[in-house]
Amino acid sequence: MSVGEREDWRGYLTAFHAHRPGVTERVFARLESDPYEWVTAPLRELGSGLVVDLACGSAPTRPWLRECRWVGVDGSAEELAAAAVAGRGPLVRARADALPVTTGAVGAVCAVMALPLLTPLPVVLDEIRRVLRPGGPLVALVPARLGLDPRGLFAWLRALRAAGVAAPRWPNPRAREHLGGVLGRAGFEVLDSERRVFSFPLESPEDAALLLQSLYDPARPPSRPTDPHVAATVAESVRALPMPLRRVVARPQARVPSHVVSP
Repeated sequence: MSVGEREDWRGYLTAFHAHRPGVTERVFARLESDPYEWVTAPLRELGSGLVVDLACGSAPTRPWLRECRWVGVDGSAEELAAAAVAGRGPLVRARADALPVTTGAVGAVCAVMALPLLTPLPVVLDEIRRVLRPGGPLVALVPARLGLDPRGLFAWLRALRAAGVAAPRWPNPRAREHLGGVLGRAGFEVLDSERRVFSFPLESPEDAALLLQSLYDPARPPSRPTDPHVAATVAESVRALPMPLRRVVARPQARVPSHVVSP
């Protein structure tokens, strides 16, 4: 990705989260089970040690990590404001590629729906490796592929066609589709990789509007509200959509490869 493309994405994402803080949390709240409970399970076993929630957004992991030393880091003032209103803290506004954290001071890093978005990703991963103490885990949650699910794929195609939008895009698509390989090339050892498929119900136009608001589409200004007629059409076209997610647990390798290939 060129510098210009990175800056375009960074500007779009800044506007997106300014206009739609907490949207991912609201989408996940409609699923039949809580992905935040799942992604934080390895961290609840950590015991002592600081957990840094990277690109924490509205900090939805915080309720699941109340017994941990935790700090949420995000670059969006609006997302952090939403987290503060919900009583979740402590919070720090900072960029993921320049963390204000001492080297080796962190017990674990949590990155929920963040690695496909953060740029430049090689620098972000270097920062994660730098702040983690030896053996400290990175626990990441990313969108997964639908895989061999023609019904799910057809449902998504119908919903997107009804909304007149393109498939969701990401600055770092390989961090979504091949996260284990990306982490391996960045000096991490993958300890666990698990995929689960959640279901998002489309029971009303309000459900459809929420889903559409959560999709990244640089062709559409984030300030533009969802057309109620479009939301109603989407809700009528499908009753539920599969939402596959992948949880990856990794840790920095004892020795970083001498030739790290950027993803």
